[in-house]
Amino acid sequence: MTHTSSPKHSFKEFLDGRILLGRWRPANLGDRFSPVQVRRALFEIERQFGGLAPRQPKQYDLEQVYQRVRSVWSAEQTLADLNQRELEMLPWVLFYPRDLSSKWLGQDKGLVEHYGQLLLERRRTRSVRVLLREVLAAWPEEIPTFNALLSLLKKLLGLSDDIRLKHWRERCLKYRLLERNGPSSIASVWFNSGKSVTDFLEEVGLSPGLENSVFLRNASKDWANRLMENAESGNTQDLLHALSWLEGEDRLRFEELRVSIAKSLLGPFTDHSPEADTQDILRKFFLRCYDDPRIPRRGGWSEVPERIKHVMCRWLVRLAIDDFFRLLDRTALDRHWRYRKVFWKAYLKEDAIEDAWIILGPDAARLARASFEHGDQATAKLLPGYPVQANHSVLLMRLHSVTIAEWSHNGTCRFWLDGNPDAPGMYRPKYSQVELTKDPDFEQRHHGAEKGRWQTSMAAWIRDNTGIHIHSYKLMPPRRNR
Repeated sequence: MTHTSSPKHSFKEFLDGRILLGRWRPANLGDRFSPVQVRRALFEIERQFGGLAPRQPKQYDLEQVYQRVRSVWSAEQTLADLNQRELEMLPWVLFYPRDLSSKWLGQDKGLVEHYGQLLLERRRTRSVRVLLREVLAAWPEEIPTFNALLSLLKKLLGLSDDIRLKHWRERCLKYRLLERNGPSSIASVWFNSGKSVTDFLEEVGLSPGLENSVFLRNASKDWANRLMENAESGNTQDLLHALSWLEGEDRLRFEELRVSIAKSLLGPFTDHSPEADTQDILRKFFLRCYDDPRIPRRGGWSEVPERIKHVMCRWLVRLAIDDFFRLLDRTALDRHWRYRKVFWKAYLKEDAIEDAWIILGPDAARLARASFEHGDQATAKLLPGYPVQANHSVLLMRLHSVTIAEWSHNGTCRFWLDGNPDAPGMYRPKYSQVELTKDPDFEQRHHGAEKGRWQTSMAAWIRDNTGIHIHSYKLMPPRRNR
């Protein structure tokens, strides 16, 4: 009798088939159909192939076993007196408590060697899987037994015939998970794969259960340090893809890397600006994951050095001024803003404007919600009261030692020198008309724009009080546009 051998399939093909099976529904029953036997079969497949993370014991059990192992080893320098349950739980407590490495059992060379010999003799699949996941979760490269633990795991995986450990062995070889420099290479492998972060982590075995591992945290820190290679290349698609490694659901994957990521991504631009597209991508990333650095009540930028934070503030100044004049396109007459736009953008091009904050009446705020890049979140409220109208807005700026309030429509522009107690403060949530007009050191109405009258007057005052000089021809539109 001739036997036909069944076709061999890769693990990925097998899992693809499992996924399709799990999603299948009879057409006439829809999503309510949930076959119990199929689900049990899928659970067993996951268990057999090592797809499910071992369930972590409860805190009470971890503490109990940790104290027991510590006591037995200290007294006898052997683990022979541990019962089967305690031995099975031992990998869970090698790096316990996670945030106190000085108390880790796993840094004791004798204990690690002794326990490794027990594992090599008994070769219990579950214990090896837990040890592997715990080493990846803690990635304890600072302890003296780290290399020994990596070598032990390689040996255990190499000796096992269990299909679950074979699959982990393939992963470790392909993605260098058990190499000391594994974290420094994993993100590059992902980047070149073109896959989403979620799909890649599942493929590598770092999800579910190890998304917050120190292995991945170190990989993310190293990736952030090298990521500006993609930013400087000018390839915006590469930069967008590269940033997705650091971000999950509009927040950083590792909050503890917040300061180092900001330094890595913004540090190169403290003395120059990147290309406009690169700046746009980075600005949006930081606003999503860090919030607005100009608003004190939002703490995403705490502990970030001021020189790094200033890079982002500088970019937001440009955005605020662009937003303000786009808003005037819809709320004011052409003659009110066209010349002012050219005037202030001349100072912007010279990086003379250090801060900018938009203050909006209720109608202007509604337009901002629909048209600003981030709605009206990074704006203040202009309180009602004569002669304020609902569509009025104010651009509040800092230029060297001067605070400036530039009103929309035909409003007067006012200037306050540092030391003037009536100067309006930056980045407050709301302002009254009185606060934005009270006792300035200089004010200028916008008469004679076509002939450059108010421009000459304001530029001279700025020059005399700040030392910032911009040639008059830069402060006016080209003649053909006047």
